[in-house]
Amino acid sequence: NLAALLRKGDDLLFPKEYQCDIRMRFPIMEIEGYSTQMILDLESTIDEQLRSRLIESIIDISIPILQKLESIDGIIELYGEKPELNNIYPFSSILYRKEMNNKLKTI
Repeated sequence: NLAALLRKGDDLLFPKEYQCDIRMRFPIMEIEGYSTQMILDLESTIDEQLRSRLIESIIDISIPILQKLESIDGIIELYGEKPELNNIYPFSSILYRKEMNNKLKTI
């Protein structure tokens, strides 16, 4: 599971996933014919050298997704690219936060 907290404050230094604003499951995908579940299942029959390479591919694919969770604009872009995420967290709340931040900047 991936989660991101959009607010600052030391009241949640180590937030639990359910306390975060953005929550989603890591996307299920296939890399070189292997599903992510099979790659990450250490009891599967994948050769360990191959598994290491496949895990590196998962990391390479994941970094751009995680980087988009660093800002509201990035999250909006991520939701645009992956509309299936819209049912995980109310997208309107993110747009509302951006609108309110823009209004505060003009005051």
